[in-house]
Amino acid sequence: KTQTYIALVDALNNIALCIFFSSFKGHAGIALASPLAAVANSALLHYFLARRLAQHGGLRLFALLRRSGAIALATVAMAGVVITFTLVLPPEDLPRLPLIGWLLAALAVSGATFLFIASELGINELEPLLKAVKRRLRRR
Repeated sequence: KTQTYIALVDALNNIALCIFFSSFKGHAGIALASPLAAVANSALLHYFLARRLAQHGGLRLFALLRRSGAIALATVAMAGVVITFTLVLPPEDLPRLPLIGWLLAALAVSGATFLFIASELGINELEPLLKAVKRRLRRR
């Protein structure tokens, strides 16, 4: 029930942020709005999860808040890379094929930035991802 309400708030927040940012940044504003809405959604989910965990012991709550802060910091660094990409080489000026290259480069560099910052802060995001891929490949 709580997750449904959070999903509704997230959808409305995403729409509002898309309208707000697209009014002065165009399609780049929509690209900026979606991750911001995702961070807000994550914060809400973490808040309600932390409240539930607090009922079962405070130590888990501290670990959850530390992990959440580290992930938020890595997300901000990732967003900074994407913003830098848009400032250095605005995607509006690119034809379709170079735009695809720009997008792939922005995704690769920002994703690598997130993984690096997260691992430096003690959050290992890459290991579970690689394990899941290996499990998936073994099934085939």
